[in-house]
Amino acid sequence: MSQHAPSQQAAIAQTLIHTCTRFQVVNFFVSPGSRSTPLLLAALSHPQVRLHRIVDERGAAYAALNFARASSQPVAVITTSGTAAGNLMPAVMEADRAGIPLLLLTADRPPELLGVGANQTTRQKDLFLNLVRASWQLPTGNHETPALNEIARQLSECLVKLDHPLPGPVHINCPFREPFFLEAIDPPRITIPLRDAPEEPDLPDAILARVRSAKRPLITLGRIETVKEQSLLAPILQHLRLPIYTDIGSGFRLTQFPSHVSGLELIIQSTKFCPQPPDFVLHIGSYTVSKHYWQWLTSQSQTPQICQLSFRGESVNPMLIPTHYHDRLRPEQIASILQECTKLPANDWLTSTIPHTMSDMMENVSPPWLPPLMQQLPCPASFFFGNSSVPRYFQLFALPSQPQPVPVAINRGVSGIDGNLHSLLGWTLGNELPAIAVMGDLTFYHDLNALPFLSKLPFPLLIIVLNNAGGSIFYNLPIASHSEICDYWFACRDAVELPIPDLARTFNFQYHCIE
Repeated sequence: MSQHAPSQQAAIAQTLIHTCTRFQVVNFFVSPGSRSTPLLLAALSHPQVRLHRIVDERGAAYAALNFARASSQPVAVITTSGTAAGNLMPAVMEADRAGIPLLLLTADRPPELLGVGANQTTRQKDLFLNLVRASWQLPTGNHETPALNEIARQLSECLVKLDHPLPGPVHINCPFREPFFLEAIDPPRITIPLRDAPEEPDLPDAILARVRSAKRPLITLGRIETVKEQSLLAPILQHLRLPIYTDIGSGFRLTQFPSHVSGLELIIQSTKFCPQPPDFVLHIGSYTVSKHYWQWLTSQSQTPQICQLSFRGESVNPMLIPTHYHDRLRPEQIASILQECTKLPANDWLTSTIPHTMSDMMENVSPPWLPPLMQQLPCPASFFFGNSSVPRYFQLFALPSQPQPVPVAINRGVSGIDGNLHSLLGWTLGNELPAIAVMGDLTFYHDLNALPFLSKLPFPLLIIVLNNAGGSIFYNLPIASHSEICDYWFACRDAVELPIPDLARTFNFQYHCIE
């Protein structure tokens, strides 16, 4: 090894961090570890970088993911080697499915320590290969190391894929040799070849022609991942005169606007009031929480035409309905198409079939805690929902009551119940708004080590834990008929008898119990 390798290693780490900032990656979530020291020192020395310390790597990745979701900017997570890198996997799976730009910087042992029994060592190169948009390993500091400009160029080839052509995670594996703790060096003077975004398709006029020719058009807003995307659509919705169905993950389910169809899930399950399905659906965003919605679309012999406008290339077709996809559209293009729809004549075919007493019916059957919560919701504020039953409660029963969009985050890409409290942490830091989190007891139980960090947030925070005896959603499935199996092996009722009052006192939360 060259005697200049330590300084060269520091220069490589600083080149990496400097290149990240050129791609708007300025927020780094860091977990403690020795092997990642060069990355931490390089980040600490860069004036644009903001560091966030999270002790648990799995939690750090979830926090970074949801910070990116809230801020609409790519975010990085730095880990040491070994299982620390493996702990990123759940959040990487979510970032892949949700199309969130999450940069994974995993420190590693140098190549000569692989396969020889070295401690805390595994094969980390391409660890997330099937889930990331790009994967690359930094060169180690030796006489064969490429020039810093060449390293920056190759890093740029990877980092541009955080956002283009399909947003998602990128992995850079970073082998470092000891010693790590080095004197700071001047940042390398490098020129980074920034890339323009790939060419996007022109605005498809055919979409407007399909909407115009439909007798029963419906605009569906599926899950919309980032606050930026939600904010682009928000001012347009007030002027649309076509019926609009919103998913709880869209950020608009709780918002009042003239053509908003609320209570649709309850209506389409009714044999008395169920309306005829649409003949054309303009679907914006990703998948929806409601399965009944998709069953309704396919309830007639002739299924509707569906045209999906995708922010991040995800296809939405769980019932295998023939669908026209327009993927890889920029948010501004989708907003432009929706803006053109405001010129179309009013069509109330769906809203006219829903009983005027629907709002009263929804309040009568909703969980008793939900209407008071919506009536006292601070403005502005944001929501974070755990998975399983909670988003379904809001999708079914929450009435649109807010004059402005309420940002909503759900880890709905692969619907895990782990890491939700750390996700709430990152979401709130990225939004810088008062936050309300609603989750079940089993979800809360999964991520208790986030509580000390949440208690130090500089923003008002309300966490609502539903004491639903563990995995209550399993009682809606056929296994519920075998109660002795369901209680123990699925709902885990005995495993989540948490001393929540004691936890609240320990971490300086106010606690209230609502019977």
